Amino acid sequence: MKENNRNIEKRIENTMVALDNIKKASPRPFLYARIKARMDNTNVKQESFYLSPLLRYATICIIILIVFFNILTASQFLGSSTISETTNSDIEELTQEYYSEIITIDNLENYINE
Repeated sequence: MKENNRNIEKRIENTMVALDNIKKASPRPFLYARIKARMDNTNVKQESFYLSPLLRYATICIIILIVFFNILTASQFLGSSTISETTNSDIEELTQEYYSEIITIDNLENYINE
């Protein structure tokens, strides 16, 4: 028990000596001027931030208008009768003309017998 008390007394004494040796902290020169300059710079950045939401809304509106006009143009283009529709006969003609020598299930027997 006495040893614990001695250890505690030594710690208290060491703490008191350390507290006696503490000096007052002094700031670097022009500390307050640097802090004020930094605060002034942050105010400038906040003013430029208020312009960005306006630009965002304008950009979104322009994109919506472009999409709307694209949909209108596409619907008019698809609804017009100038688009030629391919029929099965057109596809068969192209197949016979360009791909007549391709082996298919239909002409497999002919190809094997040759």
